[in-house]
Amino acid sequence: MTISAERGGEYHRDPMVNAPAGYENLPTQKAERGVHGLVASLVILVIAGIGGAVDSMTGDGLRTVFAVCLVVGVVIAGLVVRRSDVLYIVFAPPLVTVMLALVTVLTTSKSAFDLLASYLSNGFPPIAIASAVGALIAGIRLIFR
Repeated sequence: MTISAERGGEYHRDPMVNAPAGYENLPTQKAERGVHGLVASLVILVIAGIGGAVDSMTGDGLRTVFAVCLVVGVVIAGLVVRRSDVLYIVFAPPLVTVMLALVTVLTTSKSAFDLLASYLSNGFPPIAIASAVGALIAGIRLIFR
């Protein structure tokens, strides 16, 4: 028995029980599962960064390991991101690729022009594939709410 019940009053833990008139029909917002879109973008950056580091240590520029890690990062981020932030994973691959390309240019002894020309010619397929995979995951998650 609670103290208020001993005194003859009613005590309710639900705040809507004692709410003013008109508040009982307000829609409630469900808490979404998953991580924020920026955290999902960081997941993509970390996974693609690991692939970029492996590619940079074994040769010049970002190549196959980076491309595979970028797509894997988008898939993992697409599965853990909140449904309302799912568009982050569609727009993250080009930004992640540019960031990692700049880091690679700054940390290698090759000329910036050679590496940037290589990224412009060889960097498009991984970006396009990762963005397409992100758009597919986003579409599926938005359709099947």
